[in-house]
Amino acid sequence: MRVLGVKRGINTSIKNIDNDSILCYHLIVNNKHRKVLKAVFSYPMQGMLEWKEIEALLTAIGAKTIEGRGSRVRFVFGKVVATFHRPHPEKDAKPYQVRDARTFLEAIGVKP
Repeated sequence: MRVLGVKRGINTSIKNIDNDSILCYHLIVNNKHRKVLKAVFSYPMQGMLEWKEIEALLTAIGAKTIEGRGSRVRFVFGKVVATFHRPHPEKDAKPYQVRDARTFLEAIGVKP
């Protein structure tokens, strides 16, 4: 059994993902990441989120980033994979991208 991303001195909630791994999902030590997580789960979406903030959140929780062709990017966490197209030329994430990020976070057991 392995523990993913445990840091000393941080309160963590543990959830079994598979038989061989444990996810500690309150690892987001950066306050900005906490705000982005709260904004992703807010409904209706309040204001606009920059795509780079969502990417930083997904990376902070331990999702592996795989660059694709053009603006395609994949995030992999365990057996869960999410594919996105980075918004361009704008920097703000579209509402469907925020919704898909929320779905990915829920699938891996991350909630605010």
